[in-house]
Amino acid sequence: MSLSSDALAAVQTYRVKIAEVAEISGRLVDCNAQLDIVKEQAAADDLAALTGDFEKLKAQMTRYQQVNVALCDAYLLEKTAKTATERSRDRARHNLDQYRQQIFPTYETAINDYLRRFAASFR
Repeated sequence: MSLSSDALAAVQTYRVKIAEVAEISGRLVDCNAQLDIVKEQAAADDLAALTGDFEKLKAQMTRYQQVNVALCDAYLLEKTAKTATERSRDRARHNLDQYRQQIFPTYETAINDYLRRFAASFR
Protein backbone atom coordinates (compact mmCIF):
# COMPACT_ATOMS: atom_id res chain seq x y z
CA MET A 1 0.00 0.00 0.00
CA SER A 2 1.35 3.42 -0.89
CA LEU A 3 0.37 6.90 0.20
CA SER A 4 -0.80 9.54 -2.16
CA SER A 5 1.39 12.55 -2.89
CA ASP A 6 -1.04 14.76 -0.91
CA ALA A 7 -0.72 12.47 2.13
CA LEU A 8 3.09 12.44 1.83
CA ALA A 9 3.11 16.25 1.61
CA ALA A 10 0.86 16.45 4.69
CA VAL A 11 3.22 14.13 6.65
CA GLN A 12 6.19 16.23 5.55
CA THR A 13 4.40 19.43 6.61
CA TYR A 14 3.53 17.77 9.95
CA ARG A 15 7.19 16.90 10.58
CA VAL A 16 8.24 20.49 9.80
CA LYS A 17 5.63 21.78 12.27
CA ILE A 18 6.91 19.35 14.94
CA ALA A 19 10.42 20.76 14.49
CA GLU A 20 9.10 24.33 14.69
CA VAL A 21 7.13 23.58 17.87
CA ALA A 22 10.19 21.91 19.45
CA GLU A 23 12.34 24.95 18.65
CA ILE A 24 9.79 27.41 20.02
CA SER A 25 9.34 25.28 23.15
CA GLY A 26 13.10 25.27 23.71
CA ARG A 27 13.25 29.07 23.42
CA LEU A 28 10.36 29.42 25.89
CA VAL A 29 12.07 27.13 28.38
CA ASP A 30 15.21 29.26 28.05
CA CYS A 31 13.11 32.34 28.84
CA ASN A 32 11.99 30.83 32.18
CA ALA A 33 15.34 31.65 33.78
CA GLN A 34 15.04 35.27 32.69
CA LEU A 35 11.44 35.39 33.94
CA ASP A 36 12.56 34.07 37.33
CA ILE A 37 15.15 36.87 37.55
CA VAL A 38 12.50 39.47 36.70
CA LYS A 39 10.15 38.00 39.31
CA GLU A 40 12.91 38.09 41.94
CA GLN A 41 13.72 41.70 41.09
CA ALA A 42 10.04 42.60 41.31
CA ALA A 43 9.83 40.93 44.71
CA ALA A 44 12.92 42.86 45.81
CA ASP A 45 10.97 46.06 45.39
CA ASP A 46 9.06 45.18 48.56
CA LEU A 47 10.08 47.91 51.03
CA ALA A 48 9.64 45.73 54.13
CA ALA A 49 11.86 43.01 52.66
CA LEU A 50 14.49 45.55 51.63
CA THR A 51 14.40 47.16 55.06
CA GLY A 52 14.84 43.79 56.74
CA ASP A 53 17.75 42.92 54.48
CA PHE A 54 19.33 46.29 55.18
CA GLU A 55 19.00 45.83 58.96
CA LYS A 56 20.61 42.38 58.72
CA LEU A 57 23.50 43.81 56.72
CA LYS A 58 23.97 46.64 59.22
CA ALA A 59 24.02 44.11 62.09
CA GLN A 60 26.63 42.04 60.28
CA MET A 61 28.73 45.11 59.61
CA THR A 62 28.47 46.22 63.24
CA ARG A 63 29.42 42.78 64.48
CA TYR A 64 32.86 43.05 62.92
CA GLN A 65 33.73 46.59 64.02
CA GLN A 66 36.81 46.77 66.25
CA VAL A 67 34.88 48.11 69.27
CA ASN A 68 32.48 45.18 69.21
CA VAL A 69 35.25 42.66 68.67
CA ALA A 70 36.92 43.97 71.83
CA LEU A 71 33.63 43.75 73.74
CA CYS A 72 33.07 40.20 72.54
CA ASP A 73 36.59 39.24 73.59
CA ALA A 74 36.01 40.76 77.03
CA TYR A 75 32.73 38.88 77.32
CA LEU A 76 34.40 35.59 76.45
CA LEU A 77 37.15 36.25 79.03
CA GLU A 78 34.54 36.96 81.70
CA LYS A 79 32.64 33.84 80.75
CA THR A 80 35.82 31.77 81.08
CA ALA A 81 36.60 33.40 84.44
CA LYS A 82 33.06 32.64 85.62
CA THR A 83 33.46 28.99 84.69
CA ALA A 84 36.76 28.82 86.59
CA THR A 85 35.18 30.50 89.62
CA GLU A 86 32.27 28.06 89.56
CA ARG A 87 34.71 25.13 89.48
CA SER A 88 36.61 26.64 92.41
CA ARG A 89 33.34 27.15 94.31
CA ASP A 90 32.33 23.55 93.71
CA ARG A 91 35.71 22.30 94.95
CA ALA A 92 35.42 24.49 98.06
CA ARG A 93 31.90 23.20 98.71
CA HIS A 94 33.09 19.62 98.33
CA ASN A 95 36.02 20.24 100.70
CA LEU A 96 33.74 21.94 103.23
CA ASP A 97 31.30 19.03 103.11
CA GLN A 98 34.13 16.57 103.72
CA TYR A 99 35.44 18.69 106.60
CA ARG A 100 31.96 18.93 108.11
CA GLN A 101 31.50 15.16 107.88
CA GLN A 102 34.81 14.58 109.64
CA ILE A 103 34.71 17.32 112.30
CA PHE A 104 31.05 17.50 113.37
CA PRO A 105 30.94 14.01 114.86
CA THR A 106 34.00 14.89 116.98
CA TYR A 107 32.39 18.11 118.22
CA GLU A 108 29.10 16.31 118.75
CA THR A 109 30.79 13.76 120.97
CA ALA A 110 32.66 16.43 122.91
CA ILE A 111 29.56 18.58 123.40
CA ASN A 112 27.45 15.61 124.50
CA ASP A 113 30.21 14.69 126.98
CA TYR A 114 30.08 18.19 128.50
CA LEU A 115 26.28 18.10 128.56
CA ARG A 116 26.44 14.80 130.43
CA ARG A 117 28.98 16.28 132.89
CA PHE A 118 26.70 19.25 133.57
CA ALA A 119 23.73 16.89 133.92
CA ALA A 120 21.82 18.52 131.06
CA SER A 121 18.62 16.72 130.14
CA PHE A 122 19.21 17.01 126.42
CA ARG A 123 21.86 15.86 124.00
